Amino acid sequence: MTAMPRSRRATLFVVVVAVLVGVAKRLKHESAGAPVNVNPKATELRIGDAIGEAVFEGVVEAPLPGFRLRLARCSGAVFILVVPLASGSAPQVLDQIYGHPPYRSTDVYGGQIREEFSQVSKWASYIAARVRASWSRKQTGQEEVFVRAYAPSDCNVGQVAYLEWADAVLRLGR
Repeated sequence: MTAMPRSRRATLFVVVVAVLVGVAKRLKHESAGAPVNVNPKATELRIGDAIGEAVFEGVVEAPLPGFRLRLARCSGAVFILVVPLASGSAPQVLDQIYGHPPYRSTDVYGGQIREEFSQVSKWASYIAARVRASWSRKQTGQEEVFVRAYAPSDCNVGQVAYLEWADAVLRLGR
């Protein structure tokens, strides 16, 4: 077997990338007709209701929907926000609003805490979710979002709490 000339390898690479970009755009276009429906204002929670170890303080509407929670042991509020996987700029905007010291962020996707949830990982998760959704009649839209939590740096929050809060904002905000 002979080695493929450099120009052929480059051409093959460009074709493969073009196909992947086309598939990603098609999946994104198809999902545009069925936006993720998370509306924390629709929740039946009342101020003071418990969500795990936190107390519900209200909803956050902008720039993305979510809940504002309070823990007795924390100096400030905890923000639980719903972020579309396909959004490239939303995490950076949220970091500018909520991520300044003394806050730190934690991402939850698919019932797991994601320590390193890069943009490439988000896109791969988004494409996988769209492919699974195309084969399944049950589409909740939760596969197309992740939850980002911002907690004060002095607040020791366990992983179970983040998972409970992510579940609550997705389940109760419908």
